Amino acid sequence: MAKPNTVQTPIDVRNKVARWILVCSGTLIGALAVAAIWKGTDNTALSIFNMVLPVAASWVGTVLAFYFGRESFESANQQVRELIDRLSPEERAQARVPQIMRPLAKTVCYKYPFGKGDTDVDIKTLRAKLTDDASRIPILDSNNAPLYMLHSSTFNRYLASGGKETDTLAVLLAADKEENLEYGPGKGFVIVSESMTIGDAKNLMEQTPGCLDIFVTKSGTNKEELLGWISNIRLSKYLHK
Repeated sequence: MAKPNTVQTPIDVRNKVARWILVCSGTLIGALAVAAIWKGTDNTALSIFNMVLPVAASWVGTVLAFYFGRESFESANQQVRELIDRLSPEERAQARVPQIMRPLAKTVCYKYPFGKGDTDVDIKTLRAKLTDDASRIPILDSNNAPLYMLHSSTFNRYLASGGKETDTLAVLLAADKEENLEYGPGKGFVIVSESMTIGDAKNLMEQTPGCLDIFVTKSGTNKEELLGWISNIRLSKYLHK
């Protein structure tokens, strides 16, 4: 009966390579020692060992450094995670906002090309960026400065009220403004500096009616590049986990 195929993980491969390096190093040293003692003079044996031992030692040292260094790093990380888990919500709130923000590089967003604006993008294009894991989308200008924060509920409400997917964002914003719904700074989101504490950012968000998002820039203005953002869900999970 044929043996089932097994898939080796990267860890399995590294472990196998490490074992082979250690075995080959030991075998090489042993073989050269036997050959030198059997056929060579004392000086020949000494010369061979002087050349081979540093090479074998570097192989073994590299393997040991990798494994023990990795274990130390993982152990330190685990200790930090356990320490954070033991902190109270009040203590966690004293950390700076960059500690929990989602970086811009990992954020689903829409960035206007240079010279383009609200009249140049339609609802269908923006909704296409939303997924089960991304139910809200920051809108940025061509310099990555934050303009709006739009939620999937924003689009759904607009379409349910008779709007069309072919309408531009400018049309949606104008229609919702008549209903006192706005999505810019101080309305759809608050902006804080990267030096602000999580607790202060939370308070600012809660003081803004209908706001569920915190945007982070270097000094807390909407003229700067967006560094990252914190949703109300991400904030709650961090403070109360």
